[in-house]
Amino acid sequence: MTKENWEEFTNQVKTNMTDYQVPTTTDTTESLEHTWHKIDTCIIKAALKHIPNKKYTIKNFFHTFTPKATQLHNDLKTIGHILHHVKKYFSNNITMPNNIQSLINQINITHNFNIKLPPHHQSDLATWIQETKLCWKTLYNARNLENAQHLRKHINIATDKRCEQLLTQPTKMINSILNRHKEPVHFHNIKTDSDIITDHKQIKQHISDHFNEWTAHHPYNEQIFNQYWQTEYTPNPKINSEWYNSVLEHIDIEEVIQTIQQLPNNKACRPSEISYEMIKHIGIDMLTALIAFLNRCLTQQNIPKQ
Repeated sequence: MTKENWEEFTNQVKTNMTDYQVPTTTDTTESLEHTWHKIDTCIIKAALKHIPNKKYTIKNFFHTFTPKATQLHNDLKTIGHILHHVKKYFSNNITMPNNIQSLINQINITHNFNIKLPPHHQSDLATWIQETKLCWKTLYNARNLENAQHLRKHINIATDKRCEQLLTQPTKMINSILNRHKEPVHFHNIKTDSDIITDHKQIKQHISDHFNEWTAHHPYNEQIFNQYWQTEYTPNPKINSEWYNSVLEHIDIEEVIQTIQQLPNNKACRPSEISYEMIKHIGIDMLTALIAFLNRCLTQQNIPKQ
């Protein structure tokens, strides 16, 4: 995210506040739930519009070849190897490798070229290099063309597969597109009070029964509460409620700004999906509305229940 992107995000939050008429003072008759929904919607909509929520990696298929294209790539390197050694032979006056002739013959037979053997005189070198480079360029273009065809075929197969799965397995396909994956948890055994379960089917059944029991409705037992827990929830008379008056004082905007500036970046969002970076860039108007909302929360908590 650049500075310009964050400025666009801030301006969008301000625009959303105007559209949704977010109250910026405590003098409002809206419910807390209604106000928070407006604040949350303003920030999330601005984030979805101006903050990218995924990182994309561009894969390079330059070295992904079919078997035939791989052979072209190897032959291309072979011609480059021949040119390198012939130039080195004339510039450094060293011995020519013995396999140069066999390599040239192999290239000529495979691709129907007419690459001549290296010259014996320096004056013929430039002409030989020019003619050999023409063969190298031909092979280079053929390699790139075949690689492009292979890549296009690969894309078409992947596209057809995705369209087919979208018709036959829509849930799986949508999860794949949205990058929603649930990693499976494997249990090799489960230890109970009296036994160890190792059978795969019994393990799955035991886990299913556990969560069914855990999430089942458990009616409130008033007799047990009155007998064991009522005293635990009774206010302690030794505690002076005035000790907590400072905790319930209205929140000051300077204090909030100072606290926000100390928040770390690149941290996971909570269920609200609002990150620290978003809070740092929501703008002074949204901060004012958010502080007014928090002050209303403190005020309504002190209202005696009728």
